Amino acid sequence: MFEKLKKWFGPRILKTGLGVTIVLILCEAFGVEPASFAAITVVINMQPSVSKALNNAWEQISINLVAILLAIGLGLTVGSNPYIIGLAVILMIALVNRIGWRGVGIGVVSIIFILDAPSEQFLEHALARSISILLGLAVALGINQILAPPRYRKMFEKSVSELLFDSSKFFLESIDHYCSSHLYNKYEKVKKDELEKRLALTRNLYDKAREEYNASEKMQLMELLLEVCRGFIERGENIEEMTRQRVKRRQKPDAPPEPGEISDEFKELQEDILLGRNILANMR
Repeated sequence: MFEKLKKWFGPRILKTGLGVTIVLILCEAFGVEPASFAAITVVINMQPSVSKALNNAWEQISINLVAILLAIGLGLTVGSNPYIIGLAVILMIALVNRIGWRGVGIGVVSIIFILDAPSEQFLEHALARSISILLGLAVALGINQILAPPRYRKMFEKSVSELLFDSSKFFLESIDHYCSSHLYNKYEKVKKDELEKRLALTRNLYDKAREEYNASEKMQLMELLLEVCRGFIERGENIEEMTRQRVKRRQKPDAPPEPGEISDEFKELQEDILLGRNILANMR
């Protein structure tokens, strides 16, 4: 029951609801209006993970401050109307893209909130809305830091390391089974279902951990490790099927006689497999 609820109500959903509740209580307590702007700001600035919250905190603050200053500056100098709001949005998007920030939507919403203030006593209304926006931002950033979900990077790296060991072991054992197939009267393939489930789980962890990697080279390495694991599982399965078919063929009445011993090539291959197993055992 709890697992089903977790699928419906993830950490970000719960954090967002909590943030909206807190900011509305604060607005009521301190007389900050309009409270709805603060609540909307919380929703926009809520982050899904701890690393994203840490990486984007100063960026979110900077974008909101730039948007507030730009909106108030335009409102005081040239006034506020649909054309000015549209111009401000264009300037904000261009500036954010030029600097390299990613949260352009945050700034655009702040500009619209402020420039949509009544022209009478514009500065007073603009400052009130700015305070509302900054309060919402503060609540969102606070919750992002305090109630952030676990770091997925460590979970992923542990999972992919264990999967790499077990999938390579499965691959080496499948080769050993093929080399020793003359010893079997009947053979059942080793099941790979558990490894495939773990591969899917590890891929899911990687999707969640992607934002915690800064260097593209590191991400490429992680993607390569996932592909290596997939290759070990897939090729091990193919070899297992070859072993099963080989044993089945040798049980037929017209099958050629069994050799007295395995060939030198297979012996060398088995020695390499034994060496690989020892290396894996030392790495574990």
